[in-house]
Amino acid sequence: MNTLEIRKNLIKTSKHYNLPLQVQTTSIKILDKIYKNISLIIKDTKILKYVILVVASKCEDMHDFGMHLDRETVAQIIKYESLVHEMIGFEYVYKSAYTKLYAVLVIIQEKECLEKSVKMEMNVEESVNINSNIVNVNIDKNVDDNIEENVNINSNIVEKNVNVSGNIVNTNNIIEENIKNKTQTLNKNQIEKMWINGCAFIEKAICIFGTEFSDVEIVIASLEIPYKVFYKLNFEFDVSNVEKIRKMVREFNSEI
Repeated sequence: MNTLEIRKNLIKTSKHYNLPLQVQTTSIKILDKIYKNISLIIKDTKILKYVILVVASKCEDMHDFGMHLDRETVAQIIKYESLVHEMIGFEYVYKSAYTKLYAVLVIIQEKECLEKSVKMEMNVEESVNINSNIVNVNIDKNVDDNIEENVNINSNIVEKNVNVSGNIVNTNNIIEENIKNKTQTLNKNQIEKMWINGCAFIEKAICIFGTEFSDVEIVIASLEIPYKVFYKLNFEFDVSNVEKIRKMVREFNSEI
């Protein structure tokens, strides 16, 4: 099985057990880091998947996975888990594109980066299929600019400065209407729609590319807003990489 299929299985299984979004990205990064060596030792991709998810969950301080596995599978996980820890060099901190997306949306809203300098000439063409089960995000107005390092995103938790809960708000036409009217600021509903679209985009991007591109480039690709906004925020990225990510995600028809 190639790495694309394993990444897809990692994401599917992570969603099945309702693991935090960071576990998805951490598991992908662990896979890409150790696959060349671990694939020579663990031949069963099912066992490999579970071992990586267990280690990724522990990286995110999760020790109750809710996985009800048979004894043989559990025994295999225990057998190989320490090996994975060694292969990742006991490195347990992995930044997440989902966390960075949230941080960018907070900064854009708080700093009003789109006001005055940008007329919101956004391309609102749908680039991904939206999963109707992804929750909306309510952004706290008092959130700190450094939220990226202090956020834990999960569909069922409220922690620190992050509030992720509730059901999807129907915002399909709001952004389009504001663009027609040349509205210069983003409202709550627009931020929520960008979060939902962005999460769906990132899910496909990390499945396709793994760690080939930076989290910043993946996040920028997921947000259809002018590049000048990100230059204003002093983000370093390669426009050609961003365009490549967008193109590949739009052409990716496989279900996850």
